[in-house]
Amino acid sequence: MNYSEYDKVDEASTSRSISMLPKCNGHRLHESNDSSPSMFIHERFRIISTLGKDNYGTQVFSEKKILQMAQFPFIVDFYGSFKSNSNLFLMLEFVQGGDLFTHLRNMNRFSENVAKFFAIQIVLALEYLHKLDIIYRDLKPKNILLDQHGYCKLADFGMSKQLNNQRTYTICGTWEYIAPEIIKKQGYGTSIDWWMFGILLYDLCNGRTPSKQHR
Repeated sequence: MNYSEYDKVDEASTSRSISMLPKCNGHRLHESNDSSPSMFIHERFRIISTLGKDNYGTQVFSEKKILQMAQFPFIVDFYGSFKSNSNLFLMLEFVQGGDLFTHLRNMNRFSENVAKFFAIQIVLALEYLHKLDIIYRDLKPKNILLDQHGYCKLADFGMSKQLNNQRTYTICGTWEYIAPEIIKKQGYGTSIDWWMFGILLYDLCNGRTPSKQHR
């Protein structure tokens, strides 16, 4: 596929329109029902568009950089990007099995063996990211997709960051999974991902997080 002609297109041609998007293997991309960010889906990949300006723009370009670095079986594949005057389009693997959150809610809870099956894949993905000095920071069932064979794909790297051997102080994440180090504002590293993993494992086995369990 050649996306060079779409590397720079004007704003009008990309604003909620699929007419200027490239054909892939002879098939036109079609727009999903998701309203934000804009998303276009093909049989093998999806394209999301996000505002490429201000602080959120910096976050998007950081996400692109991390996706380019992270090539691993249990992480969603990054195929490329193109842009308009104010949007950056990320072309990502289309993982057709849905997210783990939906499957968990349908099942209420997973058996120990099923939870172990998912857990080991997530452990391997996190270990891989940490070797690259990347902190994920938003581990939760909604950010874990399942492929057609039922294997995990870690997705949504919008809160991820490459640490460069430094601590970070940003307060971010999903509150039910957030680690104490983040709230204390004393700086933290990749270890907070393992706190979130513990909460996730509890959720998979019990159908709810510890905070909901004790309300």
